[in-house]
Amino acid sequence: MSELVAMLENYNIDIAGIQETRMLGQQRIKEQGWDIILSGRTDNMHTGGVGLVLSQRASKALIEYEFIDERLLNVRFFSRHAKLSIIVAYAPTEEATDEENKLDAVLAKVPSHDVCTIIGDLNAKEGTAADQCLRVIGRHGAGSSANNNETRLLELCTTHNLVIGGTLFPHRRINTTTWKSPNGTTLNQIDHIIIRGKWRRSLQDVRSYNGADIYSDHKLVISKVRTSLAKIKRPPEIRIFADHLLRIPKVKEEFSLKLSNRFKALADLGAEESVDKSWKSQK
Repeated sequence: MSELVAMLENYNIDIAGIQETRMLGQQRIKEQGWDIILSGRTDNMHTGGVGLVLSQRASKALIEYEFIDERLLNVRFFSRHAKLSIIVAYAPTEEATDEENKLDAVLAKVPSHDVCTIIGDLNAKEGTAADQCLRVIGRHGAGSSANNNETRLLELCTTHNLVIGGTLFPHRRINTTTWKSPNGTTLNQIDHIIIRGKWRRSLQDVRSYNGADIYSDHKLVISKVRTSLAKIKRPPEIRIFADHLLRIPKVKEEFSLKLSNRFKALADLGAEESVDKSWKSQK
């Protein structure tokens, strides 16, 4: 995690989704001042696992988070214009109707006024369906041969009015593809940042970076979003005095002594200030 945090600091990233962490359980941990929310398996099998890594600034805007399973995590933030809901997803390479249904259910629960974003490894290659689905994908995808996951992803995006951000902005192919095969011969665009259609113009850029290497065959994908995280104004802490303890004679005696000493110190200080003021007036 320390290498990941160092990379995020280097790229000036506030919020990062991670997939295939292979970490167990559902937990929230700290790493070098960063807040890390992890959702993994609970059966001692080190597969899957998703998480969200937050800078101190992002952590202050955190409202709530929901652990769903080792492939889905839902986190909500406070921002200046609308609340921000981020779903971290990790799709299997094979068909998995249950996971699709879970993601569909999570999306259905996101308030309609939220800036809703999905970030993750969705194993869906972007094909050439732009002419038929311009509301979902733009004209600047990597142009890989489509797979079954892409068809299901397009259906999901159409249902929930979502746009695939990595297809909206013109970049070189090396900066649109997000995954490289072990032999280095195959490049695909399977990691996506998806945003609700009504907030499409808030998305300023999406591209992958080759220099961010933390021993993964996936590239770092960064989006720039025009929104401002805002620190939550929490109510002031209310101190409750345990005055019932004064019924205990020993506690009452100690309290009276400390209170008497405190007032005596204040009285002495006032006397010193009065003498000092009088002396200055005589000079």
